[in-house]
Amino acid sequence: MLMGIRWDTKPSARPRKQAVKRHIREVGEHIRKRRSVSQDQLIRELNPIIRGWSAYYRTVVSTRVFAYCDSILWFQLMRWVKRRHHQESTRRAVNKYWHQTETRRWMFATAEGKELHLHQKTTIQQYVKVKGRASPYDGNWFYWSQRLKSHPMMKKTKARLLQKQHGICRWCELLFKMEDIMEVDHLDRDRNNNDLSNLMLLHRHCHDERHAKLVDADKLHKLANAGINIK
Repeated sequence: MLMGIRWDTKPSARPRKQAVKRHIREVGEHIRKRRSVSQDQLIRELNPIIRGWSAYYRTVVSTRVFAYCDSILWFQLMRWVKRRHHQESTRRAVNKYWHQTETRRWMFATAEGKELHLHQKTTIQQYVKVKGRASPYDGNWFYWSQRLKSHPMMKKTKARLLQKQHGICRWCELLFKMEDIMEVDHLDRDRNNNDLSNLMLLHRHCHDERHAKLVDADKLHKLANAGINIK
């Protein structure tokens, strides 16, 4: 058990205890061997190590583990500072190497603003479990467009429109089905204006029906402008 972290109470995936210990040992060894380098150099060497390890475990339950790693990192850095300034007081050493920043009250950072990347600054990216036996190939376009923001069998624009329209055709207002052919239509009829707000997703037959009515409306408008009255 590490600092009160229970590793066997939940079935949730989390960093392995051995991996956490190995990472802490690697960081500590790196800091110990860099006693003579500048703070800026130490930060530049530590950041890729911390970023890489944190990014690898950001998709599992890592919040408490990241906090634990940062607490150990603070002691490792304090040991580095004291070895360099063993005749100075702890308070003076801390004020020299830890500074107030916009993101955190005290951070291990240079006076110029070069900041150490803590584990906790890595955003946890949890994945939502797929419902039941859902599959990207089961025809549930709406579910997968919401989950993935894009469907592996659809172009990006169609997937975004499908999500925006809640899986419903804007013309007939019926839900799309697996066998339906979907087409993108331009509201202002300008094919060069591909802004998402100017697009809508329709069934192919709905697309044809809409354009047929628009063509008829254009003909009536032209005849009216020519002074021809059609009853």
